Amino acid sequence: MKKTTILLVAATAIMALTTACNKSKEETKAPAAKTTATALQDGMKVAYVDLDTLQNHYKFFTETKEALEAKSKGYEESISRLSRELENAAASFQQNLQNGKYTSEDQARKEQEKLVNKQNNVQRKQMEYAEALQKEQDAFNKALHDSINNFIADYNKTHNYTMILSKAGDNILYADPALDITQDVLAGLNKRYKSKKK
Repeated sequence: MKKTTILLVAATAIMALTTACNKSKEETKAPAAKTTATALQDGMKVAYVDLDTLQNHYKFFTETKEALEAKSKGYEESISRLSRELENAAASFQQNLQNGKYTSEDQARKEQEKLVNKQNNVQRKQMEYAEALQKEQDAFNKALHDSINNFIADYNKTHNYTMILSKAGDNILYADPALDITQDVLAGLNKRYKSKKK
């Protein structure tokens, strides 16, 4: 799996994070049909987290991404080595066949069957590696999603935001920089991750 594919999958998982935060009992009892202007007048607290910044600086994300990329590179190198061995064996078989080195059709057929088995082995390994990498990627995406969502829920117990939005690229056209809580969230995520690694 290519580095860009890993980044895209992980970025997609991060972009899915938009957490509606805890509401007070008074807000729960309030009529649901408020306009945005009325809600803001009533003290609605909104903030956002820049997911691109989290992607670049959240240690859990960066370290796990590097580990997945290293594993992917290892798989690619293994498949390349097996493919080269198969190509060399096929070239050797072709050369031996042309030079009449096989004493019988049965001997040539057995050598050809060995080649087919090697080819099947390469294809099987490719599928195994792809499946293993996909499982790890899925587990990583789930762990990342859970990590950020759980942290945001804990974070909001003391900050009492009505809503925390996720900002990735230009999906939010404008936001007052005063609403940006990215650095605070990032520091908390990294602190919690560091304590869990000990």
